[in-house]
Amino acid sequence: VKECRKIEIPLIQRDYAQGRDAESVVRDAFLDALHEKLALPPGDPSLPLNLDFIYGSLQKNDTGDVWFEPLDGQQRLTTLCLLHWYAGWKDGKLADFRQRMTKGGRSLFTYRVRPSSREFFAALHHFEPQTKPNQEVSLRRVIEDQAWFFLYWRLDPTIDAALDMLDAIHRRFLDSSALYERLTDETTPSVTFQLLQLTDFGLSDELYIKMNARGRPLTTFETFKATFQEHLKDLFVDETIGAEEWPVWHFFANQMDTQWTDLFWSYSDTTGKSGSVIFDQKVTNLFWALARASLEIDDPNFSTSTRLLGDKELRMSFDLFKRSGWLTKKFAHRLILVLEAWSKAGGRLHSVLPNARYFNEEEIFLSATKAPDSISYANLIQFAAFVSYLSDHRGLFNPSAMNEWMRVVFNLSVNSEFRDPSEYQRALRGIEALLPNADRIKEHLAEMKVVPLGFRPSQVREEILKAKLILAHTDWRERIDSAEEHKYFRGQIEFLLDFCGARSATSDSEASRLTHEKHREMQVAFDAYLAKAKIMFMHSGLNSVGEILWQRALLATGDYFVRVGNNYSYLVDQPEFGDSWKRFLGTIPTDSVASRRLLQELWDQIDPQVPIASQLEKIIEESDPVEPWRRVLIGCPAAFRYCEFHEMRWEGDPEKVYLLKRRQRNGRHAELFTFALHEMMDDPKQGWAVKPLSIGYWWMTNREKEPHIAMSFGTGQQAVVFEIEYTGTQFLIRVLRSENVVSSKVCQVLCEKLRFNTNGDLLFKRFTWDEAKRVVEEVAEELALLSPAIDG
Repeated sequence: VKECRKIEIPLIQRDYAQGRDAESVVRDAFLDALHEKLALPPGDPSLPLNLDFIYGSLQKNDTGDVWFEPLDGQQRLTTLCLLHWYAGWKDGKLADFRQRMTKGGRSLFTYRVRPSSREFFAALHHFEPQTKPNQEVSLRRVIEDQAWFFLYWRLDPTIDAALDMLDAIHRRFLDSSALYERLTDETTPSVTFQLLQLTDFGLSDELYIKMNARGRPLTTFETFKATFQEHLKDLFVDETIGAEEWPVWHFFANQMDTQWTDLFWSYSDTTGKSGSVIFDQKVTNLFWALARASLEIDDPNFSTSTRLLGDKELRMSFDLFKRSGWLTKKFAHRLILVLEAWSKAGGRLHSVLPNARYFNEEEIFLSATKAPDSISYANLIQFAAFVSYLSDHRGLFNPSAMNEWMRVVFNLSVNSEFRDPSEYQRALRGIEALLPNADRIKEHLAEMKVVPLGFRPSQVREEILKAKLILAHTDWRERIDSAEEHKYFRGQIEFLLDFCGARSATSDSEASRLTHEKHREMQVAFDAYLAKAKIMFMHSGLNSVGEILWQRALLATGDYFVRVGNNYSYLVDQPEFGDSWKRFLGTIPTDSVASRRLLQELWDQIDPQVPIASQLEKIIEESDPVEPWRRVLIGCPAAFRYCEFHEMRWEGDPEKVYLLKRRQRNGRHAELFTFALHEMMDDPKQGWAVKPLSIGYWWMTNREKEPHIAMSFGTGQQAVVFEIEYTGTQFLIRVLRSENVVSSKVCQVLCEKLRFNTNGDLLFKRFTWDEAKRVVEEVAEELALLSPAIDG
């Protein structure tokens, strides 16, 4: 190989892509690795940085010229070439670089993919920027401003990516020194790779046909697997596994090629030419998912690693995983144990748990092998707890005890919120703290106090309470299981334990000290509340009954609205939102207006054996709230339906209630009292005599004018328009006098007969909610009498 100085990217290769923004994760990770190693002193034991295998063929022409054509490794080689040029410029060594990398005015690193790519590398290698290397500049802009740079080169994807890479290199190595010397040091190299020559055939279009046969080079996963096996030798020195007591690396290699392969293959679409590609991707994806669930909790780079592994643009490579610290002994141990456990069925996945109620092993396997980046934090925590248990027991465990462990983990994880890697990290730390007592998790919870575990404290408190009750009285278990099975509650049933008295009864004494009669009393109450809960909530959320009956009946009981930013919500179904019914159920009652104690009061008024709609309607009809807004809102189901996101806003002085179509007042919004009044006026069942007035409602999309009711009398330019607005304490009806006959006669009637006040050309009158029907009908009646005179 020493006689070869030229590298030529063949026609069959794709464009250079590593510099593209879409590849930024891999690009930055690669540059970080290079930067880390090039900053170390020569002879450091962690050197050199090995870039894995590069495959290709040596070519030779009739004149004796020899060059290397890479089949795999083009991206890494191109990045290294650009880094060498950059280092030469930065360290003032471009003359030496040109001597090494050019010949006869041509670059010894070239692309045959496009002539423009070849021309660009030749020009770049002879270019020396006049900008100082320590300045923060865009090398792309500097190069594109040169006279030798053709504008059409910007359309070449390889050139475009190379310019992006040069900018990325400059940002990363701006403060570095002696780069060129380190890169070209052949005695103690900082960067190396293994060259695999493909001597059996030359590079041509026929090669890709051969690549699909058994003689094809290793796939990405096969390369990863081969290198990982070597890595296992360092992780498990002199350690053996299995009945045969094989070295760990040998066991891994054997199982990966036999039993484990059967598992992945049975879940791969192996029809057609892409079967092996799909298989490789599924195996690689599981490694990826397991790495996310096996990160070292105390690693200072935990958050960075979590974000990186959650990036769907990530491209898996052994170098990236090893350099990032993900291929730990913990990861390898978990990988072997979980694949051993799942592959015992000789094909389809073998579940180790007795049921999939708390952790669906096949579902997590399918998610992990399909899209590891999209697995939620809650599911990752469950996966981590599952493999942690396997690892802690070395594959030998009681499935029933493990199922109990997964029940607690499920309840804690799905009923907590994880918005970023730090919250995910705290939850994993909590799992680690509970793991030593996993086989006696109920007993452990019953003995412990509420301590920070990285999960919602109220859910931790609930799991402690349930453990105490289950251990104190045998009849609790079946009841608690039944309630937890509800797909909307998903294990969060503390509200039932609160309503039945169990929470308060155990606050001052241990559950085990309560009498049998006390437990039976609480269990009867628990059953009754659970029956009502199942009537009110379906698996997807609130069970809609009639005209928004549940919300109106609960509001009739008290102000249960929940604060959401500047708005108030009458609650949504989606559990992930802070204003969900599920969050409302899971909040310990306080003195706040959004207390779930109101729900208990409502349930105490209903009988689950009687049709629910009629009961709720009666509660609504008999309610008499003190607050005017509650009285009006309870009687106007259309106001609830108007708010698409279930949010309203209190604003102004005095306060008004705005019904929001979206979430802001710069979007479409109405005002509660005028909206409800319009609904009454427009409803034939209410019997309002409004003819000859035409009635409409004007919602607003800004703050310049208030939403209002518009009533018009007459047609065309002679029409007189009345507006009814709510001021915060009462209504205001007004009309503006115009210079026409109709307006003049109308205003005369308003002043003389209906006692409207005047302010210049404005006529107005104030009235209350209770006076509204009379005032509007009086206006309509007088205008009806006026109509013949106007028409005449």
